[in-house]
Amino acid sequence: MNKRKIGLASMALLLVGILLAGTGCGSQKEATELDQLKREFVQFQTQLQEERQAQEAEKQKVGEEERIAQLAAAVASETLAALEAKLLEKEREARLAQLEKSIVELESQITAQSSQPSWRNCPPPVRPYPDSATTTANFKAEVFSGENFDEYVGLLPDPYPVNFDWQYGGPFGLTNYFSVRWEGAVSFEQGTYRFRARADDGFRLYVDGQLLLDRWSPHTTRNHEITRSLSGDHNIRLEYRELTGLSHISLSWEKIQ
Repeated sequence: MNKRKIGLASMALLLVGILLAGTGCGSQKEATELDQLKREFVQFQTQLQEERQAQEAEKQKVGEEERIAQLAAAVASETLAALEAKLLEKEREARLAQLEKSIVELESQITAQSSQPSWRNCPPPVRPYPDSATTTANFKAEVFSGENFDEYVGLLPDPYPVNFDWQYGGPFGLTNYFSVRWEGAVSFEQGTYRFRARADDGFRLYVDGQLLLDRWSPHTTRNHEITRSLSGDHNIRLEYRELTGLSHISLSWEKIQ
């Protein structure tokens, strides 16, 4: 390109020199050479213009390719964002479907639990130890919502004997997280007595305010017992709490000596 420019410039200078030097009396040979130089000058101009046009076309091509690449990148980014949004929407739909399924299952469990026998329709409780020397007790049983006697609900109409198996239900329509307190005066013949308690989830047994059995921490239904020598009237207090699942509580005592 530079060589062509130099050649074109030299040709132009030569042509100008010849024109300036001509006086109208030149020979036919000089006129022919001048025409030749003019043609070559025109050719150089044409080539130069073509090269400039080719450069502009190349620049436009490169710019167009860059714009196409940018457009492709933008389209790819939008496509990726759309795919991510679609995937997120599917995850939300799946989560919603799972929640709806859990709600249906929970409603079924609640319906099944509500159909379990409550304290109102349970058969009369049976004393677990029918040979007990004591057959009566002046108990009252206070029912509370909350596992730590949080809110008073009412009194059990038949608090004694203490042998309640509510399954998955409870008194006054309660199912989970409730507590009951039995308390009353009991008359004992002089002797040694074995107290037995069975509970799910937790209980505490007091005699005259003294804690005899403490199984307040959650546990499955198990038998617990302790012996004490008693005579005359004594205050018995049994505290029970239910967390979740099955609910059962029973208490009895028998004279062993």
